[in-house]
Amino acid sequence: MKHLTHLVISFLLFFTANCHSHSMQDDFLATFEEPKRLLLLDGDDGTVACRVYGHLMTATIPRFSNNGTLESATRSLLRMQNLTAVRGIPGASMAGPIDYLGNLEEPHKYLYTIKKQFPPLFYRQLISNEHQEKDFELKEFDSKISTVVKAKWISGKENDSIRKKKLEYNVQSKHLRQSLFRDPGLLEIDRDLIELQYFDPRGVDLSTFKARLVDNQTPFQITKKELPINDEYRLVTYLYEPLYADWQIQNGSGLFLEQHRFSQTITPLTPDSGGYVALARTNENLDELELIGIQIPYGYTLLIEEGCIHGDTTLNGFFMMGMTSDHTTMRTADTVFLKYPKTKENVRMALIGTENTPITDTSLGIPPPYVIYKNASEIDRSKFRQLTYGQNFIFNPFSREYWEH
Repeated sequence: MKHLTHLVISFLLFFTANCHSHSMQDDFLATFEEPKRLLLLDGDDGTVACRVYGHLMTATIPRFSNNGTLESATRSLLRMQNLTAVRGIPGASMAGPIDYLGNLEEPHKYLYTIKKQFPPLFYRQLISNEHQEKDFELKEFDSKISTVVKAKWISGKENDSIRKKKLEYNVQSKHLRQSLFRDPGLLEIDRDLIELQYFDPRGVDLSTFKARLVDNQTPFQITKKELPINDEYRLVTYLYEPLYADWQIQNGSGLFLEQHRFSQTITPLTPDSGGYVALARTNENLDELELIGIQIPYGYTLLIEEGCIHGDTTLNGFFMMGMTSDHTTMRTADTVFLKYPKTKENVRMALIGTENTPITDTSLGIPPPYVIYKNASEIDRSKFRQLTYGQNFIFNPFSREYWEH
């Protein structure tokens, strides 16, 4: 009887300890640390082997998340299909998702911080009287920093107008595929080069551009809006190579601006991840846009609010993004590629006053991205197989490369 009592007490202590540990994890850790399986995703110009993190996102048998969402490898596949982008050529490409780190569920209930490491870890705490987002006093944005351009926004949803403009600019269907969003349009600009002025965005009020810059170490709220499950944030990474923007201008659809009815997060993952995000706003003149360039400091996240006019083609390095992957919601995006009417060519953009540094800081231990491009040589294919050798792949019946790998 004495032994049985000890056994029961030991079991209760073990059970309590595990419940406490699990509860702590539910309260704080929001993303996953370990890549479990690879998922081959085909883009326009190649294929990426996406590293999928966590047992939930890679499980063959569906399991419930902490917030009651049924997750599985099949759901991960369907979500990542909508976020896949492999564009360009080696050295001048954008590729991703390189990693799928998990979802931020019911984000309106939580404050978040992001730990500096790879993979980046989101921690969360319930918003309460005790835990509130700090209200920092921000500096008013100096409008002298912005660059004002004459611009005509021709939405891809305006069928008659965009059809004529596609003919005028000799825009081919292959160019209009170079966006995650359907039916892109054109933005006619009054110059062939837009020069933006560098400034330090830390502590600056960007609300008139419908954006916020937050410190990853200070608890922040991403959204106050309760989102449908399909629109909660999927956390993925993309790699922008140094010559990607140039390739887009010379060989692709060009630089773009977009606005959509969902918010988005952009976080640099290495100290030398640079480039910039272009933000734009309207003013009292209907034919004008005011543009700025935001170079996101390492350790910070740029929050793109609903309706924010922005473009990220000019990023350079390794970035994490959080956004919806729901195809219906993604269709709300209005994307336009920048064109110069006088020459019918793509518009260039430059951030003046700072230098772009090339990408990945290997000291953080980030494994190389697993990407193979179209028309790859047998040597390239051999390297790709070596990098992914012995790893467990999620079955993807939609991938050409899956059947060849």
